[in-house]
Amino acid sequence: MGAYYDIVDAQVDMLPNSAQQFLTKRHKPDADNETWNHYNYAYSHGVVALVDGVADKVAEKEFYLLPLYMLARHSMELSLKAALVEFPAYTGIPAPLDGHRLLSLFNNLCKQVEAIGIPIEHEWTWRTNDILQHIHDHDPNGDRFRYPEKKSGQKFADMAITFDQLVRCHGVVTIFADASADQLFSEKNIPLDQRK
Repeated sequence: MGAYYDIVDAQVDMLPNSAQQFLTKRHKPDADNETWNHYNYAYSHGVVALVDGVADKVAEKEFYLLPLYMLARHSMELSLKAALVEFPAYTGIPAPLDGHRLLSLFNNLCKQVEAIGIPIEHEWTWRTNDILQHIHDHDPNGDRFRYPEKKSGQKFADMAITFDQLVRCHGVVTIFADASADQLFSEKNIPLDQRK
């Protein structure tokens, strides 16, 4: 049936007692695991794994798109933040990382890239802006597909998610963000293993 049910079913006679704590401190901390770049990498690859796992199922079971959208949106957020965190030491411009507004993060990243003298006016920038504006118009705070209604109790408008377009848009945003940080590292001759 799959790994999830294999694990649960193997212990079904002993549930709930067989369930144990699953969050533990590492005996030997790994500084690389607690970086923006690591989280960006992990979530981006999580999106790829989920896309690969549900690609042949989404036509029949649209509900797979809800967690995929949330994971993809969070991955886009992390890619923008992972790029942003690299710039202030070289630009002197603060890079606020709070909040979940992708368009604000993108605009801040564009300012950072321009501040190191790299032209930002090109097709990738325009397309990324269009994608993030589209997301912002429908889900500015990242709660639209996380819950069925707003905090006020008002239902969200019924919306569909297009699988292929979500995957493409995730690719464009994350590639743009990663390339922005790569440009900084190239421009300043910073070794790639110095990413934060």
